[in-house]
Amino acid sequence: MTKVLIGIPFGKPQDMMSHQAWTSLMISVAVNPNYVIAIRYATTASLDANREFIAQASLDEKCDWCLMVDTDMSYPSNLLDVLISRDKDVIGVPFYSRGRDAETELKTITPVIYDCDRKTPAWYRWKMVKQTEPFRVDTVGGGILLIKTKVFKKLEQPWFPYSYYKKNKWEGILGDDMGFCLRCMEAGIEVWADPTFGDDIKHWHMYGYSKKDCTER
Repeated sequence: MTKVLIGIPFGKPQDMMSHQAWTSLMISVAVNPNYVIAIRYATTASLDANREFIAQASLDEKCDWCLMVDTDMSYPSNLLDVLISRDKDVIGVPFYSRGRDAETELKTITPVIYDCDRKTPAWYRWKMVKQTEPFRVDTVGGGILLIKTKVFKKLEQPWFPYSYYKKNKWEGILGDDMGFCLRCMEAGIEVWADPTFGDDIKHWHMYGYSKKDCTER
């Protein structure tokens, strides 16, 4: 029996922009006799604290896995089955940055994946995911993220820190998801991305952005 905590880091199930995706996922896991599922959500304004709460809940509930899904994501019903089958400590999915609303010019739409040049160091955002099988990355966006709970026991807290970063000409605030991936990097824990869902993964604003909308080739 596999015990999984499914957490929503910012909002409630009724806040999902794609109710169909959430409902299909819930039905899929409910009819699978191999799963024991716990659901947790957090609604404070502090996304990093919300992720910390969900991660801690997965440990308190003695779960094997923690799946975090943001309310602005949509995905196929077999999302959890596929990601668990990869058997990675940390695995996310390539999803694409969102455009603005229809009345404004679209910004650059690229995958939320960054790699670090360790010699510089500097951060480089991917232009487009061309891989067809799961691949290693330095950081992957936290919109959909599956983590073995044993990972939290190996990392220092906070697990999902925001941090100020300045090297060479690049500076800014690293998000909580990047902070988590950096924690993994420091601990020698591999982070993976699974591209096999293709355009079934959408990042919603006024429209569901996916791989086909990528502006960089």
